[in-house]
Amino acid sequence: MVSTETWIANTTGKSAAGALAGTEILRLGQLGASVKLALSVLKTFFSASPALVTPNLGTPSAGNLSSCTAYPFSSLTGSASVAQLGDTTYTTRQINVVVRGVDFSATNTDTAFNIPLPTGFTRYRYLSAIISHASASIAGATCGVFTAAAGGGTALTTGATAVTITVTAEDTSGNIQVLAAANGALSLTDTSLFFRVQTSVASGTADVTFNIEVLS
Repeated sequence: MVSTETWIANTTGKSAAGALAGTEILRLGQLGASVKLALSVLKTFFSASPALVTPNLGTPSAGNLSSCTAYPFSSLTGSASVAQLGDTTYTTRQINVVVRGVDFSATNTDTAFNIPLPTGFTRYRYLSAIISHASASIAGATCGVFTAAAGGGTALTTGATAVTITVTAEDTSGNIQVLAAANGALSLTDTSLFFRVQTSVASGTADVTFNIEVLS
């Protein structure tokens, strides 16, 4: 098959470079209509700022999308800094951290909760802890939330708080317990917090959820 450029070069008085630059006009009598259309597309593609309509680019090995818009958020990967997102990007600033199956039959034991703050954030506020999904009645146990193991540091939920859950069935009132913050006017930078079972019960586990508010 003869290439488009070869056809242009063999046309009397015309050159491939001139046609692609748009300085020479090819007549339908000199080239077929399909070739003229192909040249028009090539001229658009090789111009300084081509306007391509729904092109299928395949899978490019490299590129710069800094000027692109409407890129789907679901296709993004990695992390972004505070400077990239801006302070007003977050519509919700709360994070729930869950540990499942905390053992309420183990006296004076700690469960560490790692606090996963977004990139660029270091400060947060502890709002509450929620005990739920108990495997049995765990009423009679006591617990607390602290900034250090073994009940050390600052008490975020007061130590020796009584656990009152006696029912386990879902859709049943009283199957969860919310442990309030002891001090709501306290910002934190700790990377881990500790849920401590102090007084234990004979048997029973439950899920514990920490509710955290991201600050800055």
